[in-house]
Amino acid sequence: MKTEKDFYISDIREIERDLYRNGNSEIPKFTNKDGNIRPQDSKLSKDSRTGIVYVLPSHAGVSASEVFDGGKNRWKIKEKSIIPSGLAIAVDKVTLGHVHIVATRRMKQSEYISLLEDMFEKAEKIMNTSAEMATNKSKLSGKRA
Repeated sequence: MKTEKDFYISDIREIERDLYRNGNSEIPKFTNKDGNIRPQDSKLSKDSRTGIVYVLPSHAGVSASEVFDGGKNRWKIKEKSIIPSGLAIAVDKVTLGHVHIVATRRMKQSEYISLLEDMFEKAEKIMNTSAEMATNKSKLSGKRA
């Protein structure tokens, strides 16, 4: 299991390279079947008094990758897309091209999901996997995260 030392939090405010995220046929997915962030995807804390779930700032977040794997129901957020205030990119120092989209401050889980949706609202579903594989390979021939 990766730990905080395996990531660094970037201060970039826009996506430097296309990022890919799994989804379904209609949308990129950030939540489980119940509409919640999975506990393994972010550092969560539940207020015992109110029952409100908070996402805490950490290296843990929703995964994305610079590397297109050719899988079904993949979504792309294009380079130069803005990273909403409240989110940051945690770059994985162990797995080349892997990142987490993390909270930069304590926030309600619903706000974190909303910020992720804002970030991915212009995401495109990959329809031509062969063409995307070729494009992705040529873009990654240089330096990566």
